[in-house]
Amino acid sequence: EWINFFVNGWPHLSDKSRIKLLPIVLYQKNNEQYYAYQGFTDAVKNEKYELICVDGPFGYMSRQYSRKDIIECLPDILAEKFIILFDDCDRLGERNTVAEVEQVLLKNNIEYSKGLYHGEKVVVIIVSKEWGFLCSV
Repeated sequence: EWINFFVNGWPHLSDKSRIKLLPIVLYQKNNEQYYAYQGFTDAVKNEKYELICVDGPFGYMSRQYSRKDIIECLPDILAEKFIILFDDCDRLGERNTVAEVEQVLLKNNIEYSKGLYHGEKVVVIIVSKEWGFLCSV
């Protein structure tokens, strides 16, 4: 349903855009359950992405572990210039994931900037040095 909503809402979606549907599975870690996409790493490997929107799977299940699929793929899937957008960062699990992404970038000597945007929810962006101006909007 979401894919149909998105595609119909963006009739001029770039030919470079790809939407992949992956099953959601429930994992257990340190006595806490969280959702993840089955086969996520295989679905995105061997590609470089300029824009990554992290808005799933459901993050409300776990306080500590939300939307962590992206961690295993970094930094391999990042284009030289990149933007990673995290939705729902008013929740601890998403903030923990953002912190882990930052650790991966630091460990790999990748310069980045981070911006927080408050509204109904909190959105965080992490961008390559060249896109740093986006953090001042």
